Amino acid sequence: MAKTGTSQNQQDAHTILLTRDHIIYTWLGTPDNEATDTLAGATGALPLAERIQSALGLLPPDLPPTRDQTSRLSSDLTPNCSDVFIYPKDEDWLRVEALAFRIQVTDQAAKIYLNGHAVAPKAGVVSVPTAGAYTLSARIGECSQTVNLFVEQAP
Repeated sequence: MAKTGTSQNQQDAHTILLTRDHIIYTWLGTPDNEATDTLAGATGALPLAERIQSALGLLPPDLPPTRDQTSRLSSDLTPNCSDVFIYPKDEDWLRVEALAFRIQVTDQAAKIYLNGHAVAPKAGVVSVPTAGAYTLSARIGECSQTVNLFVEQAP
């Protein structure tokens, strides 16, 4: 079990490696603190820590996860997704004066797609080229939702 780190500009590389009875800390860096092209924790400091562990015959930590930890970890990996769209809802029929309609999502950082193409709503309004059926999708992180709607232009 190890944690690696690399400083900005790859000036330093660190690793903390846990063993059953010891902690190994390795640091690599330049004496003048200059940036490098190759210095990284995972490729520099970690292999050094592992060689020290092997040379000293140190055993890995004995930390089997408890049943509670295992279930908590697996639930943390599953995104808690609810509806992304507040409006419109799936199968809505929108009657609009202009070929545009307002959308409302649960997070303003949502990425919006109209018929599979990214769109940037202006003040929460999506424009369409013609009346007709559309597929509107939104993605927030690992959560997404798609709604099908029909846009009708009012006379």
